[in-house]
Parts: sequence; structure tokens; C-alpha cells
Amino acid sequence: MEVFNHYAQYYDLLYSTKNYEAEVNYVDSLIKKYCPQAITILDLGCGTGSHDFYLAKKGYNVIGVDLSQNMVTLAQEKQRKECIEGISFLQGDITSLKLDKEFDTVVSLFHVMNYLTENSIMKAGFATAAKHVKKGGIFIFDCWYGPAVLSEYPKSGVKRFENGKCKVTRIAEPLLHPNRNVVDVNYEIIVEEKASSKLVTILETHSVRYFFMPEIQILLKELNMEIVSAEEWITANTPGENTFGVCFIARKF
Repeated sequence: MEVFNHYAQYYDLLYSTKNYEAEVNYVDSLIKKYCPQAITILDLGCGTGSHDFYLAKKGYNVIGVDLSQNMVTLAQEKQRKECIEGISFLQGDITSLKLDKEFDTVVSLFHVMNYLTENSIMKAGFATAAKHVKKGGIFIFDCWYGPAVLSEYPKSGVKRFENGKCKVTRIAEPLLHPNRNVVDVNYEIIVEEKASSKLVTILETHSVRYFFMPEIQILLKELNMEIVSAEEWITANTPGENTFGVCFIARKF
């Protein structure tokens, strides 16, 4: 998504409270359960690579791909700084990626697949995952879950973040489009640079598609994949009308 280029430099600050290590521990448990022989991982939509660093520390060989060159550059800078081996990052479009290589596991985390809002683009993104996972391998992705979106509705909110260089205020105002299965999340991001007191305002709209179980089943079947588990993200509880984030694990047959 082009929008992520605009505030890539603030991305890690905006998600500084996100527990990447706990999330990777959860993903690792899924891999060990459903594909215990897995060594290689392709991460579609890797952002600044935070998940991938923890995956590499667990012994996986990881390739992270992101559409935003700014995100990829930040991931590479973090990798050099932390001297973490077993990872490579590259810029690429997950709807048209062709690496001529198959992986034991393909992951797409933090709702990346939700950004594929149009049917043709969505199918292309899932086809990329299917093309790059080995037969018998698994595809793990998390997403906004339709029953919960329509039951609870996304809420407006304000979050504030701060580091040594700046203060960031992010205002999120969602707009639901029920006939398209899409939510437009309108962000106003206000950045105050501490050294100069300069204010920068970034206005962006992130269009996010929410998914239902039957459409995922149909889509995966067309790609020679099947759901082996669908569960609430992190908790592994059965999804329901209050489950906003669901993790799907699909096996290629």
C-alpha cells in the first residue's frame, strides 16, 4: 500500500506497544503443530520486519516482502543494527510476486490480506501465497472477521505515542461500507518534532476488507488449499461474533 510510505518513519513508534515476541511465539506454535518440519518462511507484507527478527531468532530462514520501499529500507537498517542473520528483505507486490521458490510456510501477519479489498486483487494475493508454499506446507494469515465487524462495528479512537525525537497523536475514524465488506479507516496523524516544535499532519485512508469463513473456504479450495484451523488470534478460541481478529491456517494439498 502506497499509504505506508508516508509514515514509515513513524511506524515502529505507532506500534511500539505491540507484543511482536508473543505473536511470533503463537505463530511458532502453529508451525510446530501443523508443519513441524518447517525451516523456510516467506512473510508477505513484512513491514519493518519486527515479526521476522523473532522468527529468525527461533531458527527459521525468512524472506520478508513489502510493497513499501521505505518499510523495506527500515527493516534492512534494523537488521544491520541488530546483526541478525537468516533474513533477507525485498520490495515487491504480494499480488504479483514471483520468486521461483517454494517455502515450508507462508505467513501474512497484522491483517495484511485485509488490504486486498477488490475481488481480483484479493484472489491474486492469495494465489501468490499458494504459489510459494510447498505441497503439504501451510499458509498462516490473520484478518478482520466479518461477523464481529458487523456485530460490534469498528470504533473511533485516539492514541498518543512519544519517543526522544517526537510526539505522535493518531486519530482513527472508521467508515463502514457493508455492501462491499470494506471499512475505510480515516487517519489523522499529528507529529510534533521535539527539537524544533514543528508540527506535521498526515491524512490517510486505509481501506480494509473483512472476511467471512465461507468465502475463505471457497477461495482456498480453488488454490488447492484447505483450512486446517480457524481460531481467535493469540487465544486460539473458537471464532464468533465478538472475535475481531481471526487466524486462519491453511494447508496446500
